[in-house]
Amino acid sequence: MAGVAGWQVERFDLDATAESSFSWRAVADLFSKAASTRRLALPCACVEGRAVLRFSDDGLCVAHRESVDMVALAAASRLRNRKVAADTAAFLDVRRPPQVCADAWAAEVALSVLSGVPGAGALDIEPLTDESEGRIAFVLFALVAAAVLGASVSLLGDATGVWGVSVCDEVGESGWAYSQCVSDLFG
Repeated sequence: MAGVAGWQVERFDLDATAESSFSWRAVADLFSKAASTRRLALPCACVEGRAVLRFSDDGLCVAHRESVDMVALAAASRLRNRKVAADTAAFLDVRRPPQVCADAWAAEVALSVLSGVPGAGALDIEPLTDESEGRIAFVLFALVAAAVLGASVSLLGDATGVWGVSVCDEVGESGWAYSQCVSDLFG
């Protein structure tokens, strides 16, 4: 989508220790900066880890140990960003050891990574920075929805006869010809 607008996408890493909140003003600032600079800055969560392998003299791997930095941050109760926590959980989901049950692994990941992060629950909604922005957004949405409904009624109502005069009214409002005309409009 950014390519269609001629914008270059630049990704930046999120601060895992900063609690996130939603702001409509931030969304407006994001798009206004993108329109003026032709660069769209999008956040991403970088999940880093380490794998330590030990090999025998024959070249066979005899030991393998992994660690993920965000899991250690979560264990220290310093992981606060819900997006980073969700991306870490998704990363760990695909790293599930083959001998571990999927349900048990999901419960362990939720307990170790997601449980202490505000807004990271399955049904949690990210809090608004300013509650008045939510009310303004709702009013604007209602106005746009009413305008679209009004335009639809005036444009489509004339063709179908649902809200006004129909092109099929010329053949009469009852009988086979009227039914065929309405059927042809929607068929």
